[in-house]
Amino acid sequence: MRHLTPRPTAPSVGTRPAGARFPNHRARGSPDGVQGRPPILAEATEELATAFGSVDAIVFTAGSNGGSVEDTKAIDGNGVTKAIEAAHHAGVSHFVLVSVLPESWRERDLGSEVEYHFAVKKETDIALTRSDLDWLVLRPSLLVDDPGTGTVSLGPAEFHGQMSRADVAETLAELLHEPRIGRQILELNTGTVPIRDAVKANVRRPWTRQPPITTDPADECLHNGHGTGVGVPFPIPAREIMLRSTGRHLGPAQFPA
Repeated sequence: MRHLTPRPTAPSVGTRPAGARFPNHRARGSPDGVQGRPPILAEATEELATAFGSVDAIVFTAGSNGGSVEDTKAIDGNGVTKAIEAAHHAGVSHFVLVSVLPESWRERDLGSEVEYHFAVKKETDIALTRSDLDWLVLRPSLLVDDPGTGTVSLGPAEFHGQMSRADVAETLAELLHEPRIGRQILELNTGTVPIRDAVKANVRRPWTRQPPITTDPADECLHNGHGTGVGVPFPIPAREIMLRSTGRHLGPAQFPA
C-alpha cells in the first residue's frame, strides 16, 4: 500500500488502508497517518464494508507471501472472499485483486505451504472472476524491493521473472485510471514498454465503465456456470478463456479438471 501513492510519473491516487491482516497489525499504526482501527481481513464483512465507505475502487494487495497454511487461508483465501462480499455491501463495483503468476518458481521444490498458497490464489481468482463486480486480476512476477524502472511487460500471458513493487504500484495507478480495462486477467513482468503505453495496449472496451452485461440464464453457452445470470459481453474481446470439460464452466479462470 505504501507504494500506491502519487508520483510524478503516475496518476494521482488517493489511498487509505481498509483492513489489517492480523490483530497485532492494528497496533503498528499507519505509515501514511491513517487514523482509527482497521478491521481484520477475513472477519466482519459489515466492518469491512464500513471501512470501504464511498471509495471509487478496492485494491486488494494483502498476502501471506506463502506463509503458514493458516495465514494463507485467512488472508489470501477468506480475506479476499470477505472483501468481495463487503464490496457488494458497500456498493463499490470496481475491485482489483493483486494475485500471483501461477508459473512463478514452479521449477523449484517449493514445499507444501507454498503450493497451498498457489492453490488458494487460484481459488480467489476464480471467486472474483465469477462475481458480478467490475473486476480486474493483476498477476505480477516475484515481488522485490528494487527501484522501479517505469517499464514493464503487461498482457494476458507473460513470462515470470521478478518485479519491482514500485513498478507494480505504478501499473496499478495507471490501471485504476483506465476505465476501458475491466473484467480481465493481466500478467505483469519486467519489460521495456513504458507503463502507460503497456496499460493502453490492453484496452478491450469502450471508454465508459459499464455494469456487467446479463444474458438469458437459459443460454448456457454464454452463462458463466454459477447461477448469477451474468454473461459474456458482446463481442467477446481478445482475452484468456478457459473451458472445463465438466460442468460447462466458461470463464477467464477455472479449477483444473
